[in-house]
Amino acid sequence: SDIAFVVNILVSDTSTSTLSNLSPCCNNIVWISLLISFNSYAQNNSDNLKNAEIYISVGKYKEALNILKNLETLPTKENAKRDYLLGKLYFALGKYNKANEFFDLAALADSEEHKYLVGLAESYFALGKLKIAKSNAIFAIRSDPDLIEAQLILAKINATLGNQKEALNRFEELKLLQPSNENIILNYAKLLE
Repeated sequence: SDIAFVVNILVSDTSTSTLSNLSPCCNNIVWISLLISFNSYAQNNSDNLKNAEIYISVGKYKEALNILKNLETLPTKENAKRDYLLGKLYFALGKYNKANEFFDLAALADSEEHKYLVGLAESYFALGKLKIAKSNAIFAIRSDPDLIEAQLILAKINATLGNQKEALNRFEELKLLQPSNENIILNYAKLLE
């Protein structure tokens, strides 16, 4: 039957010469099945990236690394997100050079995702490279003024560079925007010490 033939093709051979032996209806079924398989594969990658991000946020770095290292070839934007997540993972482990490499790969691959620049700014800040950290933070803010993380790292950079007034003003603005953000409150308190 045509259905058994289609199933056999799906598990063995999808060349166009074999597909040409099918009736037009079954040929469409094969292509739809392949499209569904691809969409399922893409959804699995997206789910895996989300799961890895959750693991990183709760400190389960080994689990996150296993997911990220086992992802197959990804489209450019998903590959950039994987690199970003690897950057976050290595940053959390205190491996700032390695984190910086991954943040840089992510930012180069997807220039529309400005949080990748924030990752670069944070890793350069951790490495003591304040000028390049500041330029990445400023570029991220210019690209997305609502990016709180970029505003926060710029405030920290300004404080470290001795620009207390600029840092205080930025922290005051951040407190108004997100008064219950613990990260902002803690960093502001450190500045006031």
